[in-house]
Amino acid sequence: MQYADHKNSVLKFFDEYALKYLVSDLEMLDSIKADDNGIGGCAIPQAISTFSAVDLFGFLLDTQDVGSNITKMRLMPFLKNKDLFPTIDEVKKMEDFLNSFRDDIRSIMTHRFFLAKYDIAKLPETSLLIQNDDKRIFNVSYFTKLVVSAIREIYNKIKNDVFILPGDKKNEETIERFYNRLELLRSYESESYQIASAEVYPTLTETLTVQTTQSLNR
Repeated sequence: MQYADHKNSVLKFFDEYALKYLVSDLEMLDSIKADDNGIGGCAIPQAISTFSAVDLFGFLLDTQDVGSNITKMRLMPFLKNKDLFPTIDEVKKMEDFLNSFRDDIRSIMTHRFFLAKYDIAKLPETSLLIQNDDKRIFNVSYFTKLVVSAIREIYNKIKNDVFILPGDKKNEETIERFYNRLELLRSYESESYQIASAEVYPTLTETLTVQTTQSLNR
């Protein structure tokens, strides 16, 4: 009974968040046309959003104990899964690409992605990294398509009770880990969030209560 409940909870996460919003947003970004050279078309926001999705699923699927370090970037546990990314034969190059940002990839993606040594473009080629004269180009359109396909593959495998990660002996083990990671995310509150909750939300609540009471008394 517990397995069925946890499986349904995981599928609900896909139905109400991962597929409904995350995948839909990625597909919408990818549909925005770039220029003839693949530049523009929200390529950088698309790259940021796609890496965020990879980070999320890297956390959910990482077979290593995450301990209390919930905010560590976890990209490769997702990208290295050969069952989910059977066409990626450039994982080593992908690691080099990610390592070029060192450990500050979140900050670089958000604030200065376009200043990095890789150009970000939306190209029709089925290749992640393209050398064009003296420029190295990261093909975000192909990357997004691969990530979206992998997320849908996970969903289908969970529905069919055949989703087993390397090191697990059966589907139930993988679903239990996935469920526990989701619960950990739901219960996680950073120190900054706790401070904001304590200092801002009570004040906001009091203000709204006073305003609402005054409105009712008019």
